Amino acid sequence: MQRPPKLTAAEVKRKLLVILEEGSVIYSWHCHEESMVARNVSAQDVEDLLENGHPSEDAEWSEKDGNWKYRIEGIDVEGDKLSAIVVIFDSILTVRVITVF
Repeated sequence: MQRPPKLTAAEVKRKLLVILEEGSVIYSWHCHEESMVARNVSAQDVEDLLENGHPSEDAEWSEKDGNWKYRIEGIDVEGDKLSAIVVIFDSILTVRVITVF
């Protein structure tokens, strides 16, 4: 599989805003059942982070999954630091949240 080009932070932000408006946010089992529970993070916290957080310029390529993983950094509603690792699926207007920390 040929590796698609990595998105810039600005492109990630634009795509996240479109997905939040018109698409879907889905969660990995690990994220929903483990990391969100351990951090007491709600889906609203995650969606606020995706809307208001800042994508890092550092993305990680997953050979196993064949996609780029992007880090979004910001704060939750209580003002605590919150970060998420996400994968963007352009063709189906979906963002998959892999983990939060």
